[in-house]
Amino acid sequence: MQKQRLEFEDLLAKRLREQEYSLAQQMQQALLNKEASIHKVLNTALEAQKAEYEQDKNAYESVTKIEIESRLQEEYAQEMEAYKKKAAEDLKQKAATLAALTEKLNQLDLALNKSQTSQQGSVKAHRLSAAALALAEQLATGEPAGTELKALQIAAGRDGVIATAVKTIPASVANSGVATVSTLQARFEDLYTTTRQAALVPLGRPGLEGQLAGMVFATLKYPPHPDDPAPDDDKDSAEFVLARARKHVQLGELERAMEQLEKLKGQAAFTIKDWKRNAMDRIAVEKALKVIMLECALLNESLA
Repeated sequence: MQKQRLEFEDLLAKRLREQEYSLAQQMQQALLNKEASIHKVLNTALEAQKAEYEQDKNAYESVTKIEIESRLQEEYAQEMEAYKKKAAEDLKQKAATLAALTEKLNQLDLALNKSQTSQQGSVKAHRLSAAALALAEQLATGEPAGTELKALQIAAGRDGVIATAVKTIPASVANSGVATVSTLQARFEDLYTTTRQAALVPLGRPGLEGQLAGMVFATLKYPPHPDDPAPDDDKDSAEFVLARARKHVQLGELERAMEQLEKLKGQAAFTIKDWKRNAMDRIAVEKALKVIMLECALLNESLA
């Protein structure tokens, strides 16, 4: 009995251990299943939370991105506006500086051109003055002045007052010169008697007999004084014309003398025509020289 009881106790203990083991296994399995279920629930919750987090994060990032972009755009716009304003001010300053430099450059160019023009004008003025003086001195001698006239023509060029005045000088001046005032005065004294004799030739008697008659009348008749009053019906007669012309010639008033001599007609006009031509050449030369010398003086004064 004792043995059986011990065996039964052993068997019971074995059965209890097996039952405990089985229960432990079941409990462990249940725990594992429970743990797995909990893990699944946790994983599901975590996934859901993760998805929600990702959604919130994406939404936040989108909002933040929009805000950042908006702020950046605003800052960019402000910076761009400030840059444009600064660039405009810089451009304005540079434009003002460039305008000042351009104005200064223009002034320098103007000064340079003025200096060059003044220098060229000074050289030209000296050349013109020298050529004009040489021509005047040569014409004062009555000798041919071809070289001096050519030099003045070259210095004056084709345009201008001096060039125009040079063109009025008779061409004969270059080869034969022009009679001086003193020469014309001396010649007129020689021609005065001859011309008066020709003026006193009776009308219709131009031959030798008429010339002799004119010589006789000129000898017998006293010439009128230039200051004597002439009769109204005889004031332009050859006698009074020659007397007035003689006075003007003696005074060097060639133009006024020519005004009187233009009134002569017939044989008297023919006798004096060569002298008139020479006097006209001298008058033309004097007028041209007066214009040329005046223009040279004005040119030199303007350059001074």
